[in-house]
Amino acid sequence: MTLLILGILLFFQTKITERVISLYKNDINIDYDAFEIDIFGETNIENLLIKDHHNDTIIYVKELRVLKTPFFELLENKINPNRINLVGLKIKVVKYLNEPKNSFLSLLERVKKKNNNFLFFSNFFRVKKGTFIFVDQNFKNKEPFVINDFSFVSDNLSFSKNSISFRIDSLLTSSKEKLLNIDYFKSDFIYQSNKIILDNFEFKNQFFKIKGKFDISNNNLSYKEFLNSSFIKIDINESKINPTLFDFNEFKLNSKQDLNVKLNASGSINDFKINKFEVNHPLINMRGNSFFSLGNEFKSGKGKFFINDLYVEDDLIDNSSNLNSIISSCLNGTIGGKFKLEKNSLEIEADLKSQNGNINILSIVPVDYFDRNNFIDNLNFDIGFDSIKLSSYLDLNENIKFNGNVNFNFSEKEKDVFDLNWSSNDIIINSSNHYPNISIDGYINNRRVFNTLNIKNKILELKSDFKIDFSADIPEYSAAINVLNFDINSLGYNLGGGKAILSGVSLVNMKGKDFNSLVGSVNFSSMKLVNNLKEINFNPVFINQKINFNNREFRIDNNDLIQAKIEGSFKNEDIIPLIKNTFFKVYEISPLNTVLDKQFLSFEVKVYDKPLKALYPNITFGSNIRLIGNLSSENIKSKIKIQLPLFNYDDFVFKDLVYDLDFNKSNKKSQLKISELNHKLYKINNLKLSSLSLNKGVLFESNFQGNEGNDIYDFKFFKINDDENNQSIIHKESRISHRNSLWELESNPDKKIIQFDNNLNKVLINNLKLISNDRFINIYALLNNKSISELNLNIKNVNLNEFIPLYPNFKFKGLTDLDVFYKKNLKKTSLNLNSNIKDFKINNSYFGQLNFNLSNNVNNNDSYSLNLSVLDNKRKKTIQSYGEVYGDKMNFFDIDFDINDLDISFLSKLSEKSINEIEGLVSGDLRLIKNNNKISHKGILNLRNGKLSIPYLNVKYSIDNSLVNFNKNNIVFKDIIFSDTKKNKGGLLNGKIYHNDLKEWGVDFKINSKNLLVVDKKLEELDVFFGKGYFSGDVTLKGLTKNVEINVNGITENNTSIIIPWLDNYEVEDDLIVNFLDKNRNQNNVKFLNSIDESRGVDVKLELDVNNSAEIEIVLDKDSGSSIIGKGDGTLVMEIDTKGKFNIWGDFTASEGLYNFKNIGLIDKKLLLSSGGTIVWDGNPLDAKMDFDATYEVPGGANPAILLDNPSFNKKIPTEVKIHLEGKLLKPDDPVFEINFPNTSGTAESELNYRLTDPQIRQLQSLSLLSQGIFINEVGVSMQGITNNLYQKASDVFTNLLGDDNEKLKIGVNYLQGDKSALLDVAKEDRLGFTLSTKISEKILLNGKIGVPIGGLEQTLIVGNVQMDFLLNDEGSLKAKVFSKENEFRYIGDELGYTQGLGISYDVDFNNFKSLINKIRNKESDLKIIKTDFNNNPNKINFINKN
Repeated sequence: MTLLILGILLFFQTKITERVISLYKNDINIDYDAFEIDIFGETNIENLLIKDHHNDTIIYVKELRVLKTPFFELLENKINPNRINLVGLKIKVVKYLNEPKNSFLSLLERVKKKNNNFLFFSNFFRVKKGTFIFVDQNFKNKEPFVINDFSFVSDNLSFSKNSISFRIDSLLTSSKEKLLNIDYFKSDFIYQSNKIILDNFEFKNQFFKIKGKFDISNNNLSYKEFLNSSFIKIDINESKINPTLFDFNEFKLNSKQDLNVKLNASGSINDFKINKFEVNHPLINMRGNSFFSLGNEFKSGKGKFFINDLYVEDDLIDNSSNLNSIISSCLNGTIGGKFKLEKNSLEIEADLKSQNGNINILSIVPVDYFDRNNFIDNLNFDIGFDSIKLSSYLDLNENIKFNGNVNFNFSEKEKDVFDLNWSSNDIIINSSNHYPNISIDGYINNRRVFNTLNIKNKILELKSDFKIDFSADIPEYSAAINVLNFDINSLGYNLGGGKAILSGVSLVNMKGKDFNSLVGSVNFSSMKLVNNLKEINFNPVFINQKINFNNREFRIDNNDLIQAKIEGSFKNEDIIPLIKNTFFKVYEISPLNTVLDKQFLSFEVKVYDKPLKALYPNITFGSNIRLIGNLSSENIKSKIKIQLPLFNYDDFVFKDLVYDLDFNKSNKKSQLKISELNHKLYKINNLKLSSLSLNKGVLFESNFQGNEGNDIYDFKFFKINDDENNQSIIHKESRISHRNSLWELESNPDKKIIQFDNNLNKVLINNLKLISNDRFINIYALLNNKSISELNLNIKNVNLNEFIPLYPNFKFKGLTDLDVFYKKNLKKTSLNLNSNIKDFKINNSYFGQLNFNLSNNVNNNDSYSLNLSVLDNKRKKTIQSYGEVYGDKMNFFDIDFDINDLDISFLSKLSEKSINEIEGLVSGDLRLIKNNNKISHKGILNLRNGKLSIPYLNVKYSIDNSLVNFNKNNIVFKDIIFSDTKKNKGGLLNGKIYHNDLKEWGVDFKINSKNLLVVDKKLEELDVFFGKGYFSGDVTLKGLTKNVEINVNGITENNTSIIIPWLDNYEVEDDLIVNFLDKNRNQNNVKFLNSIDESRGVDVKLELDVNNSAEIEIVLDKDSGSSIIGKGDGTLVMEIDTKGKFNIWGDFTASEGLYNFKNIGLIDKKLLLSSGGTIVWDGNPLDAKMDFDATYEVPGGANPAILLDNPSFNKKIPTEVKIHLEGKLLKPDDPVFEINFPNTSGTAESELNYRLTDPQIRQLQSLSLLSQGIFINEVGVSMQGITNNLYQKASDVFTNLLGDDNEKLKIGVNYLQGDKSALLDVAKEDRLGFTLSTKISEKILLNGKIGVPIGGLEQTLIVGNVQMDFLLNDEGSLKAKVFSKENEFRYIGDELGYTQGLGISYDVDFNNFKSLINKIRNKESDLKIIKTDFNNNPNKINFINKN
């Protein structure tokens, strides 16, 4: 029986095997080692092998076990096992070279071709230790795709010719690619001839948790058409992505929370749409959609994608705040793009648009690069940046935009090893300035980063190289930066007096894993700054940081800029928190900054004044700033000391500032001392502010003096902490003596007068009250976010001058009552201001009673009614104003002014140095309007009895009754007539004053003058000129008041007399008028001068024609009084500004004049200037060049006996000394002397000239003639010369006394000492002489010089010369002359001899002989009698020497 059963089993086993093999033996290559079926229906197959059409393994099963398969179903082509187990399954799919399908698809296609009704069904299907391999032979270097050790559990597996279906209960895979690892997979799978469905699938691995449905269907059974025409549906309802998926090196998402993703897509391959794509996460959110179309077998295609509502938080990436800022700024917006697949390459273009600019990315990617087994080689992509706001990424206030295109090239050498290159030469950065011509060129290679940055434009010229080496264990950083030119002021500053050009070289060599571990050096050399005044060079700067175990040393070595040393155990990033915490502990401010680990440091810093002076020429330091101290993160000793001996900036001056802070466990205190704190409005002395931390809080004490010690202030107050975030001030006691009044601060030990939070976002001033007798000031204020939200201010019986600063140009007085109520909330703003000022005065000009009111309108909470009136002592309203103000910030208003005889004399204080004594009464109507922050005005004002003075020029002008028109932003002056108050000569003014919203004031004036007095000055120390000056011509003033351009074009007029005391050295003091200061003055007497500020500039250009109506005097020696006086003509062009420019161009040609030569108090000679002498200016006024000839006539002549070595000469002959002066006006060349003998016979003159041929002898004799009036034979001073000089001075006095005022009669007296030479035995008597010059009639002139010899034989005689001139015609050109004169030579023993005679002369001016003949024929005459006497001429222009 047993044998029968075994036989039957063997029979069926053989039949079943033959049956199964026979089904596919012609289409599938199947082999196995063992095939067993037992009586219970269990089938075991070992080493099952199925080969593909290339006879290579496609499926291998080490052990296949099928349980409970009914025999009769096998015979009916049915296999319905209850359970199938596969152990050691290996599937290998090959894409053979040049074959359209892979081996698995080919196998399925052959199975389908078999026309049978084979059915397979199993309740349970399991795979253990499975392996899947995919090989593509079309890529030689492509590694196989492998999934190892996967397991699979399925229910209800059903397989037939046209369908496969099963439920996957579990699928696990393991792969080198972590993304392909499957920890859990569950789905219902259906495969039919026209459909594939994955329903209710769930997928989990390290990165993903996905739930959804996938459906692909097509009625076309052809595989080729299946892909092209199939309709695909994807619906992912719920999915989560682990943020670690996006980790890249040290960059990680700053969250452990999963990203939630939803996706809905449908369509064919040729028209596929992603209808919805959503990502939701606390750090990133986006919504998007797209569509694309792929061609045959995915070899071509195109598409577009779009992401809107993209939002990224600032803390997206962990520990990378800068990168977070860039990412959030770039990606918060939209992303749109398109792609095109063609010829095995994918062209991608994407646009990122956000509020911070646009980024365009363009690249062509070979399809092969998407295979993870292929290395990317030479991938190019271009990124275009359009108006990228760098200010958003760098946290800058200024709007900086980046534009340009950068080309990138990417290549892989091996896994995780790549090269990246980039370059661009058209980068532009726009801010308030334009920075073009920026180029970069760099690459990453072997974990080394190299970059070159070059910039060349008018603002910045820079060349630099950077290198970062990440290949070493500790990254290394190096850089070479050469700044050729950098305009610092392009950043919006106003440094260096308007010019600040920086240049220098920097070398960087550092290494470290992070900011705290950096060690190395940064050096600066060849540093130079060029400002508006000069070029400043700085010594090299060396910055070093070293770390030795836990000790760090940071040093800055330089003796020009800053010297610093910090050492201790600290982190670089914690230096600022350590400093803050020290202050917070002393002043008990919480919370403290977090400082990890135990840290401590000591520091010493010295800041030099050289760089600050270069950048801020108007800053003055007495010496250098010093900061020393030590800090600790623990509650042990910390100290800070700051010393600033002197600081002078603008209107502020600090002297001897010392700050000390001391902190330890038992003592927390600080002290600030300033010996002087000065401002032009108020001066404070001996300021002291100290703090001491006590058990309940911090006690502050402050005391100082003001107003030159007349005001005294003492305060004590207590600061307590209400809680961790809020603090309060409690007043203890105070004593205030202010402007001769005693004040007290109301004190209450329990009252918190000031409350505030740590960030000062909310501050409450709780009824702070100052009291002085019946006067008080009370203030209640609430500030939210640093702006006032509520204010109550009450002032009673307080004089204006007690609490308004003492402005130099305005002094206010008046007894004041003021009540202000202001409150603002989200719904409304309330304001009510009432003020009454009695006996209101400005600069002692009485106005009367001032009333002012500003309050909410009843019908409009956003508008306010304004009412202002000024009543004089007769209750007459001089000003009545009313109007409306709109908006919380008062951006709109409309105010009318009714002005009636307003006295404007108070304006005299506005600029006392340039204009004062302003007088006049103003009346009229004026309307002032502000709309959208634009201010305009409209109206007409009438000025009566106007006057003003210019003190520097000592002139005063009156202004006729005039109308001034206010139109928009212009104040128009038309045909304003003014005149000087002395001679009532004046001019006409036209033009306007304009402004921009009552700021940036400017002028545009034209003044026409006729014989206007412009200068009437007396000599004062350091004046550049004095005298009187009259001017006719045009003056224009144009430009903003901060830089006015003044052009003067005209001529001098009669009676002009200007004296210029010329000094050696000048400097310009900033004022509206140019003042000249002697640089040699004692510097202790020189005040701190503010540097010339751009906002105070005046640019003057003067073109002046000087004519013979004016006289010029140049004082060459102020001490002796030597000067050149002359009349002439010329043209001068002068350029002057308050920044130090003072240039003169032009020339002056003298027609007549004198050279007053004075020396040692005894010599006082007047030399007659020859016509044609010149002074020429070519820019620098100190380099003026002169070329003059001056002639001195020796009074009474000189006796040449000593010169001729002939004692027989006993008479003085006419002698002249001629001096030629040339060279610089201030330092002329050595004079050239000549001696002439007019009216001397030729023989005698030749002999004398021969004796004076030697220049040294000629110079010696010239000086003797000038100083003594005699010839000498050796260097010496004779008593005769000294006596004659004294006599000559006395003669001048008598001559002035005896002459009449109209100069028709001139009588002179002189005494001339005779010659007494023991050497030559010559003696000549003294003479008492008289000179006479008079008009007997209009036609007869008499000139004579007579003398009486004294002490000689001829003392009874009358000696001298007489000449009488008769004018024979009206012009005076035809003259007759009768004369009598002494003989030239007289020998010893001879009597006096005389020569008499008469003559006739005719004077005529002509250019050529022809014009002479015509004048004679036509009896025309242009003849003039030129008669000059400079001694008593009042009309002068005088120039002066500082020596």
